[in-house]
Order: sequence, then C-alpha cells, then structure tokens
Amino acid sequence: MSIADPPAPHTAPPETGPAPMGRRRGWVAALLTFLAPGVGHVYARRARRGVVAAVIALAIMIAGLLASMHPAPPGVRIAWLALLPLALVAVMADSWWTARRARPDVPRRRYQRAWVYALLVALAAFVVQPLLRAWLLTQVQAFRIPGAPMSPTIRPGDYIMITRRGDHVRRGAPATYAADGGFEAVSRIVGVAGDTVSMERGVLTVNGASERGAAPIPTADHAPVEAAWQRAHLVGDTAGYAPTLLTWGPLVVPAGHVFMVSDNRPRSLDSRSLGFIRTDAVTGRPVWIYFSREPLTGGIRWNRMGRSIR
Repeated sequence: MSIADPPAPHTAPPETGPAPMGRRRGWVAALLTFLAPGVGHVYARRARRGVVAAVIALAIMIAGLLASMHPAPPGVRIAWLALLPLALVAVMADSWWTARRARPDVPRRRYQRAWVYALLVALAAFVVQPLLRAWLLTQVQAFRIPGAPMSPTIRPGDYIMITRRGDHVRRGAPATYAADGGFEAVSRIVGVAGDTVSMERGVLTVNGASERGAAPIPTADHAPVEAAWQRAHLVGDTAGYAPTLLTWGPLVVPAGHVFMVSDNRPRSLDSRSLGFIRTDAVTGRPVWIYFSREPLTGGIRWNRMGRSIR
C-alpha cells in the first residue's frame, strides 16, 4: 500500500491594486503647466497644490495687468506687466520641482491618465481661456498704432494699453472710438455736448478760449472738408461757409456726441471730416505705451516704453 503524496499547500492569489505611479518627469509637468496651469501638478499627483498655484498665478497676472493702468512711473508699469510671464514661470518651476520629488512607488490614481491631461488642457484652451480673455477685454486691451494721426503723442510703431473701465468722455482726453468699417481709431476729445468749438489755422478754440501757447500752423495745406453736415451746427451765417482741415466752425456739439480732433492736425481723419462721434461709440482711453519699435528700422525705442498718454 502506497502512501499518497500530501496535498499541496494552498497559495492565495496575488493581491491586485492600482499600479505604481512610476517616475514623474519634470519637463512633462512643466510643459503641461505651460499649456494649462495646474495640470502639471495633477500629473505629479498634487492636484490640490496645482489648483492653489494656478489660482495664485492667475490672480497675480490679472492684478498686475489692472495695476499697470493706474498712474505710476514708467519702470513701475513695466514691472507690473512683467508679472504676467513671471507668474507663469513660477508655476511651471513649482510643477517641475513637485514632479521631480514625487515617489515612483506611490499607487497611480484614477485621474492620472493621459486622456485626463488632454481633457484638462482642452478645457483650459477652449473654455477657460476664451472666457477669461472676453472678460479682460472689458477691462483693458493692447493696441498697435500703425499710422500717425496722434503723433507725436502716439507715434507709429507704439504699442499702447487702453482701459475700458470708467467714463472715457472727458474734454481734452485721448480716446478710442468705433469707426466705420468695424475697427477702432484713436483721437482726442476736444468738445463735449454743449461746447462751441472752432479752429483757425490749426489753433483750436473751445467755448471762446484758445489753446495756451498754440501758434498758427505755417502750412499751405488747407484741404477742404465736407461742409454740409457742419452747416446744421454752425454758429452764425452759413452763406459762403467753406471749412478746411485747419479752419472751420464755430460749431455747437449736440447732445449725446463729442467732437474729436487728432494731434496731427494737418493730416488726420477725425470729426472735421467724419462728423460728431456718438458718446456710446467712445470705447476706451489710452493710458500708456508698453512697447515701441521704429517702423522702418525695427529698432526698439526704449525711451518711449512706460510713458503715460495724455
């Protein structure tokens, strides 16, 4: 009689669980953060830290942009604007450092998947950023000036910041307005509702007071402008009235409108030709020059950067 072999000992099946997270690459975290701040921290398994870092960076960028619209020395304004890229760089560096310190043996979480990162980046690019951009456009906006209607105050090649906040209809202030053709132009408000405005050889008179220190423009350029619309608002006899760019009026500004004249008076298109501008068409006020480049040579005009526009 043979003795049966003893039964094999029972072995429990190996326990299954989440796979380890694996090594996190710092450059991947930084790239994801560049595409959408906070996603790099999600990749490094620090989602809460990513949310906090993204909110702080966003708050710093918005605060710096809005703060630059307040009166300040040129260097301070440039420093405020520099917070925009610096805040992003700081969040990218933090995500890189967080990823480098992450333990590779920690179990991977459900949200740590490539499709989750792609979804978050897509949401940031196509939902969050457009909404944020739309809101910022109601506050501030950047413009590049191609022409010279406001020279020398704003020269061709100047990049300016304008504010959309507050009341922009102020006599003597530069302003942007919605022009025909769907674009915005820059000029200066010289008359508001009820003002009487006129010009004699380029010297502006508002309510009987002429510009201080202004001298007649010594030029033969007396290009005629459309007189039909001016006659309806002309003070005095309209017979024989033939206005030019440099000599016209006096005109009374009607309610709900402003009269705008550019600083480059001999050669500019403004209310002298276009007529009165509706107050609701005044869209913003230029505040300062954040960058300037010579159009012909491409040289940077450092002395104009940070200047206030008055």
